[in-house]
Amino acid sequence: MNKYKDKLIRVFKEDLELLQDSPKKFWRGIKYIEANAFLALFDLENIIIPESIVDIGEYAFSSCYNLKTVLLPSTPIKIRKAAFEKCNNLEFINLENVQTIGAYAFYNCRKLDEILLPKEMDFLGEGAFEWCKSLKTIKLPENTNIIKKRMFKGCESLEYVEMPSTVERIDDMAFEECKKLKVKLPYYLKQIGEVAYCTCDELEELHIPPYVKKIGECAFRDCKNLKKVYLYNENIIVPNNVFDDGVEFAVGDMEFKEKNTKKTNEL
Repeated sequence: MNKYKDKLIRVFKEDLELLQDSPKKFWRGIKYIEANAFLALFDLENIIIPESIVDIGEYAFSSCYNLKTVLLPSTPIKIRKAAFEKCNNLEFINLENVQTIGAYAFYNCRKLDEILLPKEMDFLGEGAFEWCKSLKTIKLPENTNIIKKRMFKGCESLEYVEMPSTVERIDDMAFEECKKLKVKLPYYLKQIGEVAYCTCDELEELHIPPYVKKIGECAFRDCKNLKKVYLYNENIIVPNNVFDDGVEFAVGDMEFKEKNTKKTNEL
């Protein structure tokens, strides 16, 4: 095991016995888990991160294919880019006290079916939960204003995302291939990126909020069951390739807030 001052640099297979048998000794003096520290340690199955840790570095647990549970401290902590990417068997991690989740932090964590985020966060990076194929529902922090690109791409079991009304932008490919997703767009949304909801098969009826000014190319392409789109802004310009051929358009017949609230209650 390599350490430098309060930093854990690298852990090897032979160090896992100490981690299990004498965790206090293993973690003594450590505040930072550095980049690649546990990279590809296939024998690591469970880990408890102590209260002293404030930062988990980039790729720190990447490709720990047999890692199943991670217990994070009850104190604030930051998770950097791709820290747990490709942990294919990760089933549980508590994120209620996380301040930062970097880009692709949980990319391809296929068995992670539940994620509880804190009420507010400092940063939630692009592709953070891409290809989390078992994830079913998630509630985003109340201070979220952008759903960054590829955030939930390929989350094929995802059924519902609770977004705050503060969300103004949904970036490219944010929900691409979320085949079971029940789409509910937030009221103050202004922009929908390219391919944002492509191949969302569960989508049958769509309500575009009144503040939306821009919809990217192919945003709702290949949504094979989408039949009707309601527009609550008569002046919005919709490019030809946003929807598949045959989709019917209509001007919203009631206030968007009223319609959206009704739809929410039905879920």
